[in-house]
Amino acid sequence: MKLNQKIFICGAFIALTTFIIHHAYAQNGFNVDTVYIDDNSSQLLTGNHFLYFVDSTSSLDIQEINHLDHRFILYSKDQVPNFGLTDHFIWLKTIIKNTSKDFHVFIRVAYPLLSEIELYYYDSSTKKWVKQISGEKYISNKQDFLSNQYTFQIPFYQGESKTVYIRTHSFQQMLYPVYVGTFNKVMSSIYQEKLVFYIYVGIILAIFFYNLFVFISTADSNYFYYIIYVLFVFFAQFSLLGYSAHYLWPGNAFFIKQGVNISGILSGISVALFVKNFLRTKSNSPFFDRFLWAYIILYLACFIPIILGQSSFTYQMVDILSSTGSLLIWIIGINFTFKKIKEAKYFLIAWTIFIFSVIIFVLKDFGLFPYDFYTKNVMLLGSAIETILISLALADKINTYKLEKEQAQAAALLKSEELRTVLSHQNITLERMVQKRTEDLERANIELKQALKNLQEAEVQLVQAEKMATLGQLTAGIAHEINNPINFVKSNIRPLQMDLQDMLMLIHAYEKKLHALLPAETLEEVEAIKRKINYPALVDEIRTLLKGIEEGAERTAEIIRGLRIFSRLDESELKKADLHECIDSTLVLLRTSIPDYVQVEKHYGQLPLIECYPGKLNQMLMNLLTNAIHAVKSKNPKDPEGEKIIITTAVEPDGQHIRISIADTGIGMTPEVKQKIFEPFFTTKEVGEGTGLGLPIVYSIVEKHAGHIFVETTFGKGSEFIIILPITPKTVASTPLIRG
Repeated sequence: MKLNQKIFICGAFIALTTFIIHHAYAQNGFNVDTVYIDDNSSQLLTGNHFLYFVDSTSSLDIQEINHLDHRFILYSKDQVPNFGLTDHFIWLKTIIKNTSKDFHVFIRVAYPLLSEIELYYYDSSTKKWVKQISGEKYISNKQDFLSNQYTFQIPFYQGESKTVYIRTHSFQQMLYPVYVGTFNKVMSSIYQEKLVFYIYVGIILAIFFYNLFVFISTADSNYFYYIIYVLFVFFAQFSLLGYSAHYLWPGNAFFIKQGVNISGILSGISVALFVKNFLRTKSNSPFFDRFLWAYIILYLACFIPIILGQSSFTYQMVDILSSTGSLLIWIIGINFTFKKIKEAKYFLIAWTIFIFSVIIFVLKDFGLFPYDFYTKNVMLLGSAIETILISLALADKINTYKLEKEQAQAAALLKSEELRTVLSHQNITLERMVQKRTEDLERANIELKQALKNLQEAEVQLVQAEKMATLGQLTAGIAHEINNPINFVKSNIRPLQMDLQDMLMLIHAYEKKLHALLPAETLEEVEAIKRKINYPALVDEIRTLLKGIEEGAERTAEIIRGLRIFSRLDESELKKADLHECIDSTLVLLRTSIPDYVQVEKHYGQLPLIECYPGKLNQMLMNLLTNAIHAVKSKNPKDPEGEKIIITTAVEPDGQHIRISIADTGIGMTPEVKQKIFEPFFTTKEVGEGTGLGLPIVYSIVEKHAGHIFVETTFGKGSEFIIILPITPKTVASTPLIRG
């Protein structure tokens, strides 16, 4: 038999055995422990005093429940019954026997968050079930005093036993701390709880009004957030103890159902805001500050299920946010304490006390601590101590600010005395400094005049550059206008050559026929005319002229085509362009500037069309090639035949960029010159030959194409400019790189 099958059989056997035992005990009612009431008893009932049944239909009445008595299950845990969050009605069953002299037994459910509670007992005299609804049978009819209590009184004869059913429902956690006892004992426990609560209210009100007055007098934002924090924390405790449903919104079904959730949300938001302001998380730790903002947003999001009527879900969300948020704030306090932020130490002590009080309060509900007077009120005690300590921390913070202000004033006074002494010493040297400053100003004035002169010269150069730009536009227009007649000439040359050939064939045919028909004298006259005009040379000359016209028209068309390509005005948008076409058109325009002894080598790779500003690209190539030609001319080599300008193109290994290399064997640059070549108006040419704007313009064009430019140079041997351009630029205006 396989292991999985063995495990399955064992599991099935255990489940079946458990079901049989459970069913047997359920049939027998588990023999719940009877509650005995004597003259001096007021006891808290635990799980072994209760049988329970979950009414999933929420519609069963006492008669139906009485017939389902065999389905009740013993809670069996030696702690206060706790059913967590559930939307179903819970029925509790217990057996009470009165051994006291008092005619009435009092039952108090000390958990104020139950939305509905009904008590049933069987009256043997009337043979009927008696129903009591919370609020109908308060002790001594003191409804205001017992506003957060569910208290019932049941008539008992001495020695009589009664079975009591309690039907409850809650939108929050379902907890059942049930006290049973005589009038004096029940009243005594209630008085103790009320006394603790009223002491807590007194402490909170005293702290609230004290800090409110301090805020009004100091206008310190710390106190504003603290009084908001105290107000909403008290509001949360007020709601958890059931007072808000009685005093703030009695009879309002929506707020009775959602009041605890609303108070929890407001309390959580106020705590986060106070911690942000008091510990200055924005400056001390932006990381934790973002966490607190996230908690505030999540708390605000809890209003959505409230509007949708999802009370239980909201309670769970607020519970999770409260527990994790408290832990987060505790971690922030520890972190800031290690950072030696003074106010964090007091805050950490106060918050630790509150956290431990909350932990004890929660663990009490799960039976890890006894449910008694101290554990029930431990959260009120922790909250009171926390508010007192934080109030003291705020006072200490104000005193610290005051001390720092006094120290700053003392330091400022000391500094003013020092400044007065320094000023008295400085008066001695003031005239000397004024004289020196006057000399500096005169020298600066001379420098400014020189700078003004340079700026005026630069202005003239910029105007000249603007004129050149306008000339470029004019050149583009002229090229366009000349292109049409040149096309006429170019297109008519070939037909004219063919017509001339036809005419020569016709004349040759006529000569053959006329030799046989015309007399010799006439033929002699024709031959004389042919000798006179040198007919064979004339035919050759016409053919030569037509060929010259054809070559001239072709060259003119090539120049016009280069002008049109070079002077394209397309600065407003990217276009696809052939880089090789741009280089060739630029070389056509520079043909007359290139010395005969300079060889231009072109090593073209297989390049795709690139997205660029073609006019700008032509201008960049023009400036680089012009500089290369000038560098070669300036060298004055002994062997001019070896001078070269080498143009190389290729696709980069990444496949996203292309490389353009323009190298020359010219004069090269020194390191000092190389560092300044991209500065505006810097030039090594003679006055009137260069503006110093060529390479800065190249720099800006490469930058506009999101490319990179590199410079390799050796003085006396030549230079190489390498431009890397993206095939499809993603980001325009990235910074080029320059290397030497």
